[in-house]
Amino acid sequence: MRTLALFSALLFTSCATMSDSPTDPLTEYQAALSKAEKSGSGNEREGLKNIKSLLAEFSKENMSRAADVYAADAFLNDTLKTVRGGKAIEAYFIETAESLEYARVTFDDTLRSEDGSYYLRWTMVMKSKVINKGNEIKTIGMTHLRFDREGKVIVHQDYWDNARGVFEHIPVVGTGIRMVKKRL
Repeated sequence: MRTLALFSALLFTSCATMSDSPTDPLTEYQAALSKAEKSGSGNEREGLKNIKSLLAEFSKENMSRAADVYAADAFLNDTLKTVRGGKAIEAYFIETAESLEYARVTFDDTLRSEDGSYYLRWTMVMKSKVINKGNEIKTIGMTHLRFDREGKVIVHQDYWDNARGVFEHIPVVGTGIRMVKKRL
């Protein structure tokens, strides 16, 4: 068991160490932000409505319209993966939805900042076909969004506890995470 805890600690320490390569999520996020317009276009209200509608019901059918909600050169980082481009985001969302029995997101709060960014505080309830023995998983998070002139999402950065939301529910890995947390 100590070996498992040590392995988990090393794994998460190495994952937390980011390089300055172009594939580094932080560098990519900052680059995407610098390219995105800093002020609203007037179409962001429609874009906000579209993204909330898309993410509220995370089903294969609903995700098949993600390319209409995201810009062709959009940036997405959901803390698990970084994806670029509306079509690639749609494919990723469809693949994710297929691995779930269901996922629903409720939006608890929306805030618009002076630079035209939106922050959505949300609660997600999901049931996976393979994680957590088929039991529901509930998690909270926040999403930073920016929209282009057409009201499509150009930047989507999630902030959520994916350890509690996903990884703690995976056999062996979850045990290691829980052991490390107990010792902190």
